[in-house]
Amino acid sequence: MLDSTTFPTHPISIVLPPILSEGNYHPFKFWFNDRLQDGLFYQNELFYRLQTLSATHRATLYQHACQLAQQDSVIVTASPTEYSMWISLRSPRLSHFVQKLETL
Repeated sequence: MLDSTTFPTHPISIVLPPILSEGNYHPFKFWFNDRLQDGLFYQNELFYRLQTLSATHRATLYQHACQLAQQDSVIVTASPTEYSMWISLRSPRLSHFVQKLETL
């Protein structure tokens, strides 16, 4: 799991990532980092699923998404059982986060 030390904090302004319900986005699969990954198309942008947590941990996931959104394009998707954080495939920090997740 990503933790609060993974993301820088900026006290000046807060960018709130949108929360999308199931059906309000277009999921797809793509090959990345030697495996099949979940992707999402939303408002002419492609996103990579960075993390998924159960709905009981949605506050933690949204807090991390808010911190990450200070520097990257981020969205959150919600279903009745889980929440996912997605980062733009154009993010220069994407490979950093993917490597960090693989070491957990």
